[in-house]
Amino acid sequence: MTIFEELRNKLRSFGGGEPQVDVGRHPQSGSLSDTHDMMLAAAPDPEPLLDGLSIGITYEDVDGNISERLVNCVKLVETPDGRYLWGYCHLRTDFRAFSLERIQQIRDYRTGAQTEDSDAFFAPFIGMTEQDDRLHTEYETRATREVLGLVGDELRILMFVAMADRHFDESEETLISDFVRTRARQLGPEVFENYDHQRVVEWMSAQVPTYDVLERAVERLSTRGEWELRALWDLSTDIVHADARVDEAELQAMDELYNAIDAVIKEAQE
Repeated sequence: MTIFEELRNKLRSFGGGEPQVDVGRHPQSGSLSDTHDMMLAAAPDPEPLLDGLSIGITYEDVDGNISERLVNCVKLVETPDGRYLWGYCHLRTDFRAFSLERIQQIRDYRTGAQTEDSDAFFAPFIGMTEQDDRLHTEYETRATREVLGLVGDELRILMFVAMADRHFDESEETLISDFVRTRARQLGPEVFENYDHQRVVEWMSAQVPTYDVLERAVERLSTRGEWELRALWDLSTDIVHADARVDEAELQAMDELYNAIDAVIKEAQE
């Protein structure tokens, strides 16, 4: 059994609960009028910074119907018809490609933060393209992307531990927030002084890792070396004790995280 098969089995009882939100339906929601946005030529590989981010969107399909969607993001895709968000749509219970031009509003379902500027919202999660010349001059966007690129997978795993008891305590958020600042300093003063810390925290709060997302996070993080995994374990232990109470689900989550990290280290040493 591979480490990722083992991880899926071990995390089955807690790792991927979907957010409990009300997904609205427009009067014609029984119609599949958005099938024009249903499929791309092939399912794209996940974008590491965007993979697993859960957002709410107000979306207008090609026929003018407006609906509220809860979307688990996978990747932004450039096509001859423009840029699309590829992700799992809970309203349609299937994957969809949403035109960014027809996304009227984006919401963080946990914080309530919202924006009507989809390009600005997604800018920190994607690489630059020729269409993004405006963003080259925005140090904040570039710096935020660099920080997310460094800590993204660590935050996915830390949120798994913090949310094992289905409660994200303020003390847990403070520990993770301090960790982000410490890591951001490692990227140098230009990045540290310009990145949007609140944007990183909002990204973190919107993480609801599925089994596949968690597997990919562990795989990517394991390539950095054993010390990264052990440091992550130490911080996870601090998070469990941060709220002065240890829930059984948190202990089980830590046991499973330990086994997963141990298996990755052993696999690397073989």
